[in-house]
Amino acid sequence: MNIDARVTNARQLYVEIGACVTDVLLPEVINVCTDYLSSLKIKTILSCTKANTSLALMITRNGLGEAPPELQAILVKNYFSLLVTEGAIPDFVCCYGNGVKLTCKGSPVIEELKALESRGAKIIICKTCLNYFQLEDQVETGMVGTMHDIVDIQFKIGKTITI
Repeated sequence: MNIDARVTNARQLYVEIGACVTDVLLPEVINVCTDYLSSLKIKTILSCTKANTSLALMITRNGLGEAPPELQAILVKNYFSLLVTEGAIPDFVCCYGNGVKLTCKGSPVIEELKALESRGAKIIICKTCLNYFQLEDQVETGMVGTMHDIVDIQFKIGKTITI
């Protein structure tokens, strides 16, 4: 269910039960509000991005390439290090699937992702994937978004590169 539908459902539920929100409903209301605000922020950033010259990286793995895990970690570190040193800063870095692990504690590229973020890249992390891997409390860089946000970026950005 997309965020707008969840907000509508939460509003209807609130109206039905009046001003009395029980402990059972409060976490869902908080989640809906958090998701809505994150998506609104991402949409605002996206609307200010130039479509013809903009770039988004789609990170779907916890490494780079088809290789043993140790080599994948070396390659992804080299890739992000080069982006930083060469000043090749993408507008967005969208992490989903195993790619969300690169934004969490223990990642070999946390410093590089933080450097990209400090230079203007927006790092969007799939909330569903974080929840699946139980990593919600281990995120060290980036902004938690939804798959809806990532799809918006993919369709409105000038160019996407999936690694």
